[in-house]
Amino acid sequence: MFRNVRIPLYPSFHVGQAVRRTSTGPKPKQWMPHDSPNIGPSDDAIRPLVHHRLSKFLIMTMIPFALGYQIFVHDFGDHEHVFQPARRWVARQKASFFNLSPAERHLVVTEIQQESSSGKPESAQTGTSAHV
Repeated sequence: MFRNVRIPLYPSFHVGQAVRRTSTGPKPKQWMPHDSPNIGPSDDAIRPLVHHRLSKFLIMTMIPFALGYQIFVHDFGDHEHVFQPARRWVARQKASFFNLSPAERHLVVTEIQQESSSGKPESAQTGTSAHV
């Protein structure tokens, strides 16, 4: 029943007057309208490339932005949700970045105690001005 049916493996697509190149045939000629000189790509040929690049850039920037907003900013209510561990981790990182370590805290406290015991600020002892 289906013995004589031939299904092409590679269908040929013809766009305008473009010629499909085969491995054994000659190289096809570039299609150009007859009324325009061969001076290079026109604005119509460049415009799709620019739109493609712009849309690709927007996709690559807006999707991560939207995901970051959903994970770290959007208010899902007071109940526990799937993004709470990530939000707690970010809160810990911010707290550790903006706080001093115990060694740094001890260093600041000793400098303050030394300044208060001498009665003068350290900038007055060295002779430099306090305003820079």
